[in-house]
Amino acid sequence: MKIGIYQNIFRRCGSFEEQIKRAAAHGFDAMDFSDMESYGVKLFSLSAPEFERTLTEYGRIASEHGVEISQTHAPGPPTASETTPAQMAQRLELTTRAIEGAAMMGCPRLVVHPVYPYTSRDFDCPEKTREVNLDFFSKLCGIARKCGVTVCLENTPSIRFSIAKVKEVVDFVKELDDPQLKICLDTGHCTFFQYSPSNAVRLVGGELLEALHVHDNKGSADEHLLPFDGMTDWESFAIALRDVGYKGVLSMELQSYPNLPEPLFDDFLDHLRRRIIYIAAIADAKKGE
Repeated sequence: MKIGIYQNIFRRCGSFEEQIKRAAAHGFDAMDFSDMESYGVKLFSLSAPEFERTLTEYGRIASEHGVEISQTHAPGPPTASETTPAQMAQRLELTTRAIEGAAMMGCPRLVVHPVYPYTSRDFDCPEKTREVNLDFFSKLCGIARKCGVTVCLENTPSIRFSIAKVKEVVDFVKELDDPQLKICLDTGHCTFFQYSPSNAVRLVGGELLEALHVHDNKGSADEHLLPFDGMTDWESFAIALRDVGYKGVLSMELQSYPNLPEPLFDDFLDHLRRRIIYIAAIADAKKGE
């Protein structure tokens, strides 16, 4: 099982090449790309030829250093809603660019949050929310199919939203029933809802589980802590991954720790890698070992 890490942790390192080098030097063989995760990022201001040249070069750099860009974050809106036709059109346009950008890098997965057409508090109109999301993700899947990218719908920590919890996400993906749409399971968002990530893995199942966001919390906030710093039972989680046959990337989505002094950064990377390797070893072990 490959070990992945969130790109944001490496912002302090400078250029994308320096980020990749630092990740590779500490034994990470996959990266969760985050340079397209918001509307105002530099990449989206580039012309089409510049955009393609830049992302193709990113893919070359990662490959050269033995790091797979295993998944990419789709852009999220500046507010937690897309309540007008113009906002919906912008979300579709930028997510389309992210799909195309992922393909240019050789990245096979784009992780996407649901659309919030009636804000993230939609409990009085869940059917309308479902209809808008079915239309949006149907369009995305058509685009992704042409690009060879899998769209991964993520469970979110939106308490009052109707497509947030793992079961709701699973039900939605099964209803759309498009082979281009799978699930990114976010362990911290499960724990935020007091729902065991191991149970979530089994609920999603091996056929739909395509990507992971691995992080921990203490059950009351989306803290993005290191595994074992919160309340998650990581051994049970790893066993569940093994039991459903997950062979994808074990990718950590941690906070960036900007206040960590540079002299401690390399030791920190080694420390967090040891934690994720511990989980991976259990997930990769044969039953009975």
